[in-house]
Amino acid sequence: KYHRMLVLLNVFLLFGIICNARSVKEDQNNIRRRRLFGKDVYRIAAFGGANVWGLGDHLPSRFAAFPYLLSETVDNYGSVSTGSNYNSVCTESILGDERVYDIILLDFCHVVEPNVLHLAKRLRTRFPNALIVFVKYWRPLHIQRTSPTNQFHTINLLTWMETRGLSNWTSDSFKDDITVDDGVWTDQRDTDGMGDLYYEYASQVGGEVVELEPITGRVQDVLAGHGHLFTKSTLMSKDGHEHMAAQIKSLIDSKVLSTDNSDSIGTYGEGDKCHVWFTTGNIGDIAHTGSNLHEYDTHHGKFAMEFAGEGTIELKNPFDSARDVFLSFLVSSTSGVYPDVKVFGFSIDVTISTVGSESWSFDYVKTVGIGSLQPGNNVLTITPNFTSSDQLPFRLVGVSLPD
Repeated sequence: KYHRMLVLLNVFLLFGIICNARSVKEDQNNIRRRRLFGKDVYRIAAFGGANVWGLGDHLPSRFAAFPYLLSETVDNYGSVSTGSNYNSVCTESILGDERVYDIILLDFCHVVEPNVLHLAKRLRTRFPNALIVFVKYWRPLHIQRTSPTNQFHTINLLTWMETRGLSNWTSDSFKDDITVDDGVWTDQRDTDGMGDLYYEYASQVGGEVVELEPITGRVQDVLAGHGHLFTKSTLMSKDGHEHMAAQIKSLIDSKVLSTDNSDSIGTYGEGDKCHVWFTTGNIGDIAHTGSNLHEYDTHHGKFAMEFAGEGTIELKNPFDSARDVFLSFLVSSTSGVYPDVKVFGFSIDVTISTVGSESWSFDYVKTVGIGSLQPGNNVLTITPNFTSSDQLPFRLVGVSLPD
């Protein structure tokens, strides 16, 4: 009897060990799943434009944008106003020395310029173990149709819809018309080589490209089935953000990432020094003459150093060697027209164009290099070239010394 009880006890003990091992394994799987899909683990940095930022009244809030659907810990550096150049020039000044990221999202697929690669390289050098995701998506605005009988006759999707009295690409009428159309439909951003360049940039930094919905087969069928991913203004819809987040989650799942490996950080190269007062109004110790700091948009709290005539700014290069200098300024849009300006200083003599786009209904900040500054203090003379009385003062919003 004692022997039988001992055998039963061993069986129970063995069963407990097996159950405990299974429980531990399940807990490990749960930890792994939280790492893959949890909204409380991954530290994400997001760069891009309107969609990354979560622009649009069609969303319940900007926190319904796809970066926020991936994690509770998101630093969003997206901006409608600045583009990729400022981010690439001022990476260190933007991120600082304390932040560490597991995943970095880059949404610059519609303006694929060399500074996108420069930004990605600086981020890779700083965060060697982070997953860098290049977000890619077509937009109805960039879908174009070529006539099957005249290859030189090309119209975009919006124009094609207007000729047919269609105003909504989620309607049954649109789906019916686009499906039977016999034109040659393409994504302009792919036909001009931007798509391939985007993949090349990702490859150079060990990144991955995630597409919202790849265009395979007939473009007409893709449009008919996925128009709901966009709003009329070509921003991602709520469905679009959710779909984009699901595609990125799928990539994360395949990578089986671990936050334990992400804390290793590198450098920002030779460092940068950037000073932007566009949203703060704080110009620090920058001395200037012939200009005034003006909150030109009190509703949104936007500031600029305005030059209504010739003036100067004194900039300090704190580094031991000469550094390129970039100026950030407003360009013409529906908000106003600005004059071109001449910038003169030691080894600097350039004219800056403020040409923007009449279709832009927002203030757009352009960042351009103008030459180099010697170590120490440097004085630049800024002279606006007014060509009409309705032009606004030149509005300078930042200066930058990149690596």
